[in-house]
Amino acid sequence: MRTATLRAAALAMMLPSCAGVVSAQATARSRHAASSAVKSTGRRNAREPGSSPAEEARYHERAMLLRDRIIDAAEWNDFDQAACNPGSLRVFARDTAKATGEKVLDDIETLERIIIARGVDSSLDTPSARAVIRMVVAWEAASIRPRWDGKAGEAPHHAIATGLSGEFLNPETKKCESYIPYDSVTVVIPEATGFSMPKLKGTVVNLFVGEAGLHKSRDQFYAANRSAAEAIFNYIRLRAVVVWRDFAVIGVNRPAESKGVRELPKGAGGAAYIFHRVGDEWRLLTITRTWS
Repeated sequence: MRTATLRAAALAMMLPSCAGVVSAQATARSRHAASSAVKSTGRRNAREPGSSPAEEARYHERAMLLRDRIIDAAEWNDFDQAACNPGSLRVFARDTAKATGEKVLDDIETLERIIIARGVDSSLDTPSARAVIRMVVAWEAASIRPRWDGKAGEAPHHAIATGLSGEFLNPETKKCESYIPYDSVTVVIPEATGFSMPKLKGTVVNLFVGEAGLHKSRDQFYAANRSAAEAIFNYIRLRAVVVWRDFAVIGVNRPAESKGVRELPKGAGGAAYIFHRVGDEWRLLTITRTWS
């Protein structure tokens, strides 16, 4: 079972007041829905210990229906594929009619609420949960790009880079180079017993677990940079992870801190995602919202 702190983070972090839905381009409506989602998730929609298999099956059937509708409503922005691995972005450009556009938003928000409500107390100490956490960490560390979830038989599309981890074509060298070289990253994940991260090509992941891990990572950074008065501690934090059956909702923050006590306004923002597992592969369904 999760601690109360992690449960609150799962509810609140998924739906931040500063959020702007990227996939469906929502604004104030999303913030209102976010508040409602937290309230409803904490009351009658929350999973009870005696939840029956039939009830679970009904919720999963509804989640799959919502997933299918989201995919059917989507189009691809593939950017300039001659550029440096730009990836693809799922968009809903054809939903120009207000009613249709709001229906897509409703589907995304409803699916997110179902996953959080049904899975918020689920353990992260499972192979499936560990797999999606590893994938997100590798994505944030610029090591991989997850595949987008899509229709059966559809050509694969891979996600865009996260944060500042993308590449650009250097006009002098004529080579693709990283905006910010990720030779090492500090990552903080929620409490997960026995979690390990395989080595990533070209990037060292300094992994820490939970609040105690966050404090330890700060102490290590400032001890190593004691002589640098203006040293900035940048790290990636999986602030909340909810895994329910073959769906997951994950919220990521990329803070920048000064002296471990003051969060700076110029971090690399954050994002909330919905994932869906197909076989043994976790795939990205939506970049639900981002913030800066």
